[in-house]
Amino acid sequence: MSFPLKRFLLCLATLCVLFNTPLTQAEVKGSFTETSVCGNSAVHQTVRINDDRQHSVSLDQRPCTSKAPIEIGGLTGTDYISYGVDDVQDQHSIDRGYVVGTMKNGDRYFLSYEGTATMNGSIPEHLEGKWTFTGGSGRLKQLQGSGTYTAKATADGGMEFVIRGNYELP
Repeated sequence: MSFPLKRFLLCLATLCVLFNTPLTQAEVKGSFTETSVCGNSAVHQTVRINDDRQHSVSLDQRPCTSKAPIEIGGLTGTDYISYGVDDVQDQHSIDRGYVVGTMKNGDRYFLSYEGTATMNGSIPEHLEGKWTFTGGSGRLKQLQGSGTYTAKATADGGMEFVIRGNYELP
């Protein structure tokens, strides 16, 4: 290797160290739409609140399967588990929770969500809200992004979700 080429490579490596950018690292950005179905709650606990607004608070854990899977940076999702708390009053609900999703290669993504639901008795008819990635494992460790979701009840008591969003892998 000639001296000018060595000098150039040394300068390039020094700049990468100074700006904390590996030579091989490239930022990956994208958007997606996922369709999934969540079955009945695997875990469900409801506490009724004794006021005059048909008020209750529930804790749920639901398994969900992708029909049109999420794709992030070349990885394809398979399923996820939703963990949520629902505050139901007068046929409306405020929902908050977390999701742990699994990709085909075993990597996982994590997100938090907040939304609202319209209820028909104790059954949610329509859900909508916003979500934010909070991280991941493996290649998704530094995953960032956010989006929206909508859902409607299915005939068997589950929910069908449409999840849209953007992601960034630094």
